[in-house]
Amino acid sequence: MARRDRYADSITIFFKYYDSSANRTLDSSINDYYKRFPFDWTYNHLGNMGTAAQSLVFRPLMQAGWDPGFHQYDIYNFSLQNTRFFQTTRPYTEFGYALGKRSEQLIDIIHTQNRKDNFNFSIEYRFNNSQGDYQVQNATVNNLRLTAQYKSRNRKYGLQFIYLSNKNASSENGGLINPARLDSLNNIDDPFTQPTRIGNPAVRRGNPFNTTVFTGNTYKYSTLLVRHYLDFGKKDS
Repeated sequence: MARRDRYADSITIFFKYYDSSANRTLDSSINDYYKRFPFDWTYNHLGNMGTAAQSLVFRPLMQAGWDPGFHQYDIYNFSLQNTRFFQTTRPYTEFGYALGKRSEQLIDIIHTQNRKDNFNFSIEYRFNNSQGDYQVQNATVNNLRLTAQYKSRNRKYGLQFIYLSNKNASSENGGLINPARLDSLNNIDDPFTQPTRIGNPAVRRGNPFNTTVFTGNTYKYSTLLVRHYLDFGKKDS
C-alpha cells in the first residue's frame, strides 16, 4: 500500500489588493464579529442593514476629480479599492449564509482558482436582504465581482481585469402615521403592524426573498477595468 501524502489536500493561498503590491493571507482569526457583514461597528444606518449608512469616524475622500457625493451605500458595495487578486495552488470556494430572526438574509460566495501558475480568476457574489422593523422598510443589496490576472512567464508583463456590478434598493415609508401608538404596544403586537404614511400597506414581512421596492430608491452602477503593466525592475531570486 502506498503511504498517504499529507500534503495532497493542503492549499497555499494569498492575495494582493488592487492598489497594493504586498502579499496578504486570508484572516481566519475571530477578532471582529462584524467581518461577515459589509459594515463594522464604526458605521450607523437607518434601522436595518442595506439602508443608507455613514461612518462615525471622519473619513475624507482622498480621490482627485469631481465627485457626485452619493456615498450612502458605499460600505455595502464592491469597489476597486477592496478588490483582491488571488494566487492559489488549488481551487478555493467559500460560502456564507446567515438568516436573522426578522427574515434578514445574507449570502456571500467566493470562488477562485488558478488555471495555470500565471493565470488566476475569481468570482464573488453577495446578496443582502432585510425587511426592517416597520412596513415598507425593506432594503436589498446585490453585488457581483469578476476578476482575472495574467502574468508572463518572465513576470515582466501583467494584465488585470475587473468587472463590478452593484445594485442597492431601499424602500421609503415616510414614517409612522401615529408614532405614539408604539408606547401602547402589548406583548403580542408588533411595530410592523403600525401603518406608515407612504408605500404599499399590503406588503407583509415573512418572506426573506422579497426584494420588491414599491416606493424608495434604487441605485445601479457597474465598473469595467482592464489594466496592463510592464515591470522593468530586477527579477526576484
